[in-house]
Amino acid sequence: MVMAVFSYIYYQSFIVPHSNTVDTILQH
Repeated sequence: MVMAVFSYIYYQSFIVPHSNTVDTILQH
């Protein structure tokens, strides 16, 4: 399950801007 979440974040980071991804992670 953790691997899936990590993979999702990695996938999102590859598509959406890095700043947007970092902001989402920090919010969590």
